[in-house]
Amino acid sequence: MARYEGIPPLIYGTAFAFEKSTELASAALQAGFRGIDTAGSLHAYREKLVGDAIAAAIAEGVVQRHELWIQTKFSPFREGKKPENYPYDVTANVKERVKQSVESSLKNLQTTYLDSLIMHAPCPTLEGTLATYAAMEAYVPHTVTALGVSNFDLPTLRAVYEAAKVKPAVVQNRFTADTVNPYDRAVRQFCSEHDIAYTPWGLLWGNPQLTNLDGDANPRLVNQDEEGSIYGMLAELGRQVGVTKQLALFGCMRSLDGPKISILCGTKTVERMGETVEGMARIDEFRGGAEEKRRAWEEGVGKLQGVVDGHEA
Repeated sequence: MARYEGIPPLIYGTAFAFEKSTELASAALQAGFRGIDTAGSLHAYREKLVGDAIAAAIAEGVVQRHELWIQTKFSPFREGKKPENYPYDVTANVKERVKQSVESSLKNLQTTYLDSLIMHAPCPTLEGTLATYAAMEAYVPHTVTALGVSNFDLPTLRAVYEAAKVKPAVVQNRFTADTVNPYDRAVRQFCSEHDIAYTPWGLLWGNPQLTNLDGDANPRLVNQDEEGSIYGMLAELGRQVGVTKQLALFGCMRSLDGPKISILCGTKTVERMGETVEGMARIDEFRGGAEEKRRAWEEGVGKLQGVVDGHEA
């Protein structure tokens, strides 16, 4: 059984939802999302408000706890950041910091266990990173089902993996072309080789060259879906399936060769939540349809694979 067993294909990301976190997380659960991603720090998240949404959805019969993948993060303290934004005493030792953070998350999310606990970023030193991950391991399996990391480069991921008793099940990384390692190729390859699920963030707003869109909805280049371009391919594939080019990108990402990919979607537009869930189901139906449809899908996925793996310009 894979370590990431249970992680859903779609996860609703609550970053930067702030005071609208309850409203937006509630809408996502109503729309059919069964994965929720949050964090205990207050820099970009409001974990307690997310927990209120989850508790209400369970109480109202929208979803049962065992159907959910609740994922939160331990955020290592960074010098220059406000200590009060962390859910722990920043002067405590690392084991106590992790303990306080986990206890805070359980209380905020109104649950007795976490499906996934992610290390939000590496510590300033590798020694600190390894010590922090080791402290997180103490909560598996009685309080935390799976561990993961976020914003890790390959050397740091490899070091954690080799030292870990509980191997990381999930990597959640920036996925854009404008990084030292475009489209996170080296990390994705490592995940594929070591049975680690991969969750890309920045997939839409960070890749206008793929979607021809800037951000969640705003056109960057109007009427530029040229034949032969990657975004032209996504637009055409979306037309065949009956979904937007954004959802065509989501679906193609899930179909790539390599690690299992779960899509992190953080839309703040309620109408798009239902469209996203329904669109992904429509894509699955299309992929399993007639030979002509399967061939069209595979051709589109192959073109995206070539771009993100560096085989095409």
